[in-house]
Amino acid sequence: MIVGIDEVGYGSLAGPVTVAACILDDSTPIAGVKDSKAFSSHRKRAHVASEIKDQAIAFSIAHRPNYVIDERGIVGALQQAQRECLEKLGMKTDRILIDGTPFKTTLGMGEEYIIKGDVTVACISAASILAKVARDELMIQFALTYPEFSAYGFDSNKGYGSAAHRETIAHGGLTPFHRKSYCAHLLR
Repeated sequence: MIVGIDEVGYGSLAGPVTVAACILDDSTPIAGVKDSKAFSSHRKRAHVASEIKDQAIAFSIAHRPNYVIDERGIVGALQQAQRECLEKLGMKTDRILIDGTPFKTTLGMGEEYIIKGDVTVACISAASILAKVARDELMIQFALTYPEFSAYGFDSNKGYGSAAHRETIAHGGLTPFHRKSYCAHLLR
């Protein structure tokens, strides 16, 4: 059992960091599994995410909100979400493959870090898709539920620092979804 783990939202100004873990059945490859950033639309990515959920041996998703990132730092929040994902899988794994490079501290679970793993390893690619779709849908839901924050464009920028988003922060301040530790320099 090989589990792939990836995250999305690491550098976002608002919203959570989202982690997904996925175990695929190598005997039944899923068409369209590739790095989540390689899709031309959310709709196509969401379709493949649905296929992954239907065919994966197991998967899990965990979010750590902006205030946890502010309290623990991005690495602490990310590792907390990674551990939660592994626990939620509810099964023993033989290998843990994580996209990227190890942080100053690792999970201490014998995990392997693979640079560009979201491009080269199917279970990490699947995790990247699940994480991206889950986080994007959450940010769209924020935009729908809190129309008073529509100027921040969470439905389109997903909390990332587009020029318009940065300008809105500079003039309108922060919402409850912003990472204060990431945005202090943008306030006027």
